[in-house]
Amino acid sequence: MTPDDIDEPVIERLDADTVSGLRDRLLLATGFRELVARESEMDALFTLVDIAISAPPAVPLGAAIVCSKEELIDIRSLIFSAHDLTHDNDLKGAAELLDQVATRLRRPRH
Repeated sequence: MTPDDIDEPVIERLDADTVSGLRDRLLLATGFRELVARESEMDALFTLVDIAISAPPAVPLGAAIVCSKEELIDIRSLIFSAHDLTHDNDLKGAAELLDQVATRLRRPRH
């Protein structure tokens, strides 16, 4: 591990603040290393969504716990598409998709 690695965020929760932070970091990315790091963060989010889809409802994963399975599947698709757009160097498009994810995770559930 290098000193530069210490500042890299760790994606541990599926919630709007985590997704918004990733979006902000993505828009500030200027080099290959940063883009790879952002793609890795999206991979982690994708994995958290997979866990939330298959986990019992009592598993605390941030806002995901109040999302329906269908909503989680949609969120997973948005994250996957954002990852692809990042790979294609369409950071603005990827950020817009991440905004959609954050908005969905902020919606109040009843």
